[in-house]
Amino acid sequence: MKYITQKDMRKLIGSVSSQRDSLVIRIIYETGCSLKELAGIKVSDIAGNMIRTGKAARFSQISGKLSKDLKLYTEGNSIKKESLLFDISGRRISQLTESHAEKILGTRLTPHDLRNLHIMHAYLNGVYLENIAGQTGLSELRIFQIISSFNVKPERNYGNFLKRT
Repeated sequence: MKYITQKDMRKLIGSVSSQRDSLVIRIIYETGCSLKELAGIKVSDIAGNMIRTGKAARFSQISGKLSKDLKLYTEGNSIKKESLLFDISGRRISQLTESHAEKILGTRLTPHDLRNLHIMHAYLNGVYLENIAGQTGLSELRIFQIISSFNVKPERNYGNFLKRT
């Protein structure tokens, strides 16, 4: 799997000039939602720092900044509560994530790659597997498989672990 550092993710997010495109990338990365889930988000699914994603009515946390930017976007574009947040196809979402990543980072990133990076970065920042599973709607086993597929190790080691026991 493609590994991009959190610093590179911040660079990608900060360099996308289109408000809509930036929000698309940020939602996938912050929530770990799938392409299908993103395409189905309605304005009414946004409640403060939470977004309802998926059929199971799972709520995913988002940052206060993203919440504020989504509010500005929906109000600025007069998007109605029951309307889709983004009226674009899944194929177009894939195209825009891939093209922005290629232009800014020199590598192609699909929405699925962004979802997997959300999982890996959350893990590297000490988020428990069960919490990542709740955020993304994936099983803990699947989360572990995704983390294992990256050739990246957390900065924790047994020396530090044994000192704490």
